[in-house]
Amino acid sequence: MMIRIITICLGLAAFHTIYAQGVNPDSLRKRLASATRATDSLEVQLKLAEVYLYRQNTDSAFFFSTSALEHTYNHSLPKQKAQTLDILGKTYFSTGSYILARKSFEDGVEQARLAGAPEMRAHLLNSLSVVCNRQGDLKTALQSLMEARGIWDSLENKQQEMVLLVNISAIQTKLKNYDLAEQTATEALHMGEDLKNPSMVFSSYNNLGGISEDLGRFDQAESYYLKAFQMIAAQGVTPYYTTILTNLFYCRFRLGQKDSAEATYARAYASATQTNNKSGLQQLLRARARAMGEAGLPIQALEYYKQSLELALELKQASVVMDIYLKMAELHAITGNFRDAYISRTRYDSLQHQIQTETNSRQLLELSSVFDVQQKEAEIVRLKRQQEIQKLRFYGVLLLAVSFVTALIALYSRYALRQKSHRQLEKQNREIQEQNLVLEQQRMEIDEQNTKLEQANKDLQQFAYAASHDLREPLHTINRQIQMVERRFSEQLVPEAKDYLQFASDGVRRLDTLLEGLLEFSRLGRRNVQKSVVDLNRLWDEIVQDLGDRILETHARVELDPMPHIEGFRPELRLLFQNLLQNALKFTHPGVPPLVQVTVAKEEQGYVIAISDNGIGISPEHHGRIFTMFERLHNRNEYEGSGIGLALCKRIVENHGGEIWVESQPGEGSTFFVRLPL
Repeated sequence: MMIRIITICLGLAAFHTIYAQGVNPDSLRKRLASATRATDSLEVQLKLAEVYLYRQNTDSAFFFSTSALEHTYNHSLPKQKAQTLDILGKTYFSTGSYILARKSFEDGVEQARLAGAPEMRAHLLNSLSVVCNRQGDLKTALQSLMEARGIWDSLENKQQEMVLLVNISAIQTKLKNYDLAEQTATEALHMGEDLKNPSMVFSSYNNLGGISEDLGRFDQAESYYLKAFQMIAAQGVTPYYTTILTNLFYCRFRLGQKDSAEATYARAYASATQTNNKSGLQQLLRARARAMGEAGLPIQALEYYKQSLELALELKQASVVMDIYLKMAELHAITGNFRDAYISRTRYDSLQHQIQTETNSRQLLELSSVFDVQQKEAEIVRLKRQQEIQKLRFYGVLLLAVSFVTALIALYSRYALRQKSHRQLEKQNREIQEQNLVLEQQRMEIDEQNTKLEQANKDLQQFAYAASHDLREPLHTINRQIQMVERRFSEQLVPEAKDYLQFASDGVRRLDTLLEGLLEFSRLGRRNVQKSVVDLNRLWDEIVQDLGDRILETHARVELDPMPHIEGFRPELRLLFQNLLQNALKFTHPGVPPLVQVTVAKEEQGYVIAISDNGIGISPEHHGRIFTMFERLHNRNEYEGSGIGLALCKRIVENHGGEIWVESQPGEGSTFFVRLPL
């Protein structure tokens, strides 16, 4: 997916009021020291938490927000508790503690509901959606935004509803609900124009450009990005200025507007260097590298990726560094530089393992903190119950003066309540201990899985190296020696010896082809290539052009239906259809020109692509065997091949969540069907 802005108005800084920006915390501390009422103390603590969070002093913000939370527990103040949980959640979020932040916002939403405070509840739902989005829980994030939008709609607050529409559009885009995302972004655009809010208009145009780009509609994406760019161009060179120009450059490159794309790139580069916008420059270089790779210039693409990598490392953008290492490994492999490809892949795996380990450790720490919070809440409940028991004792003493019988009843009630409280506390303690054991077991399972994954990755790397170098290089040496013998001793060799040498050379060539096929089979599903929208028309044109010599040699005719655009892994799809077309051109009747017809049928959940030929056909009892590794139905002297091609095809289709099958009779040709989901 192209690097671009998908504007999400997080809203986590909205609570930074003018008060928080201008007040000296020392004056608030003095007010706190002189406060006599609990409500006054709570109000000052909340303001101190806001001020310190605005100043990014998270330790002080955490101290005062947790202190305020204790006050709300002691005095049963749901509205103030919701406000406190909002600030506490934002403090956790600013430190990267997303599990704790999510729990704070969820508890705050419930407290706001109990307090009958819809506006505060809507703000908390928006904050909750931000945390869920950061955790990758997009469905919950979308549900929270939709619920918040319903609240603002009932309150007729169009400004807040408009902000949520932009956020909803961004989440729907991530979920690939492009129709809903485009509809929502368009609604936000019209609302922003009506309310004369240029920021929302800009965000909406930007979102619409990103959606069109994901769908492969680059002309439409260029139009939206251009409108967004025109809105900020009047403000001078800004970080968004560089990013929008980067998006425009890539769209124009995909549209084949070479001169316009180069001019846009130069303009973006100048703005990034002028403002020292290293992040924008890094995005621009990655876009340039991707463009070079798609243009079939891997050497130039690698050069730009190296420049982008230096900036990403300087900016400590771990996810970007991982993505660049993957792209560089793929490009090195394309150029035949397997050593550097191996190094880039190893660096990617090491960084991925490091990030996963750090994430697991942080999550375990946050879960431990959640456990501590639950224990503290249980302690507060216990103390409240003890206070209730003390009150009952007091009333029992008073009632004793009125009636001894009433006093006995009161004492019995106190005893029963104490026993019940004790049993409930014991039950809660047992549940907490069980949860702790489960957390420890999960941590051990995660460590074990990480160890297994690391070992499996090493085994795969060792296999790839052996297949590409250690096994194939000796074969090449043998073949060179055979050729040298043929050249130097050709006149001295009897015909029978020459035949033996030819048999040996053919055997080496077949084994080399077999190893190459095995290597390609092992790579499937492990390249970590991102899916993209693939134009099958263009893909088939490339395949037919690559096999042009074979088509001319056999006088073949290839007839193609108009093909759809689907989402998938482009290199794998090309390998799939190329193997199927090669088979159709290979297994033919002697003296009969091949006729290959490629048709497509739309289904409810995807497409079925059929590749039909007029070749020798396949007996029905062999239809299942042909997709098995090394299965061959014909002698190599009749038809060449490694027995891996159809196994590769089956694995590629399964990687895309589809299926492949064949319908054929001997002598009547074959039809291979490939079903691919939308």
